[in-house]
Amino acid sequence: MARIEQSNAEKQQKTEEKKANNQPATDNKTTERAVEKVVPRLERKSETKSADLDYKQYEKDARVRTGAYKIVGIDRVVTVNKGQTLYSLSRSTLGPGMECYIEAVNGNVKELKAGEKIKIPKLELKKHK
Repeated sequence: MARIEQSNAEKQQKTEEKKANNQPATDNKTTERAVEKVVPRLERKSETKSADLDYKQYEKDARVRTGAYKIVGIDRVVTVNKGQTLYSLSRSTLGPGMECYIEAVNGNVKELKAGEKIKIPKLELKKHK
């Protein structure tokens, strides 16, 4: 009981001191929590901006730039099986006629070898102007 009364008295004293100095009464703990919550948000924004810039490099390929979809990330990585072609891989993962997006993400690879790791892009429909 004595500790609770003592801590309440200390809080009341701090509040009175801050009122005397015309400062709003806030605990250091709540201020620290607010700062901790703000900092990660700022970091997330900078990470997404750099990620957006990374995927703009694929706009250099005319097929991707003029296509209906934009590359927004890497959806998954697939290991190529024996006899699989770029066409069959793109048809099974993205749909027919989407080879250009897989080529753009994997450095314009045309021929696939068994056991090779291929990145499958995550696509998003472009907004119409």
